[in-house]
Amino acid sequence: MTEPLSKLLAAIGPFTPSCIPTTSDWESLERDLSVTLPLDYKETVSRLGACSFGDSLNLLSPRARSPGLRQSLQVQIEYADYFAELENTLGVHFVPNGLGLFLVATTPTRLCLFMDLKEQKAGIHPATILDPDEPAIERHYLSFPEFLHEFVHGRINTECAGRLYTWSGLAQAGINFQTG
Repeated sequence: MTEPLSKLLAAIGPFTPSCIPTTSDWESLERDLSVTLPLDYKETVSRLGACSFGDSLNLLSPRARSPGLRQSLQVQIEYADYFAELENTLGVHFVPNGLGLFLVATTPTRLCLFMDLKEQKAGIHPATILDPDEPAIERHYLSFPEFLHEFVHGRINTECAGRLYTWSGLAQAGINFQTG
């Protein structure tokens, strides 16, 4: 386990995850999408399972039973279709339409969290927040568990197209894990 993942798990505290993806779940998803997903992302989701960070961020998992938390080819297609008009505007592509933005989490607002599978610096694929209303994107060059750790502690403040989103209080709000 990496140090950033250890820090994230320590910040979360004791929990019993459920709906943990298996190696075969990841292989199937990668085959369906024709991509190789970053190891830090797969390791993080494999430790957390299907969960929501407070009411602010729903982490998608290929093993989740709830449609709102399920990671799949169908989810990637739906979001790629939904954001299709932004591909030219922002100069990005969405998985499964080639290497590009891979949806990893949703929010109650229209902001979405992606990993950019096309871009990387020092081996890190940036966590990418997309604001479709402006439209604008913001990249954070942190490993996936580092990004979630900073997010949980309210240290990710997103300014997309002049609007500031402050993600705060998640450490106090807790994390909800899908049961069963």
